[in-house]
Amino acid sequence: MTDQQLIDLAQAPMLTFNKRDWDGLRSCTTADLVYDEVAAPHRRVEGIDQVIAMWQEATIAFPDIW
Repeated sequence: MTDQQLIDLAQAPMLTFNKRDWDGLRSCTTADLVYDEVAAPHRRVEGIDQVIAMWQEATIAFPDIW
């Protein structure tokens, strides 16, 4: 895998989040995705469905996020 392919792979989840493309997010991650937020308070969310639900709530609470 080239350096650019690795960069694209790493950026894909955030780019799909920015577009609110939840199906795209599912296709560029795995079902066992873990979101581990280390800021206070610590929050850990496991599974793509739970991560998407959390991110959808964030976009409702903060519509101009990213």
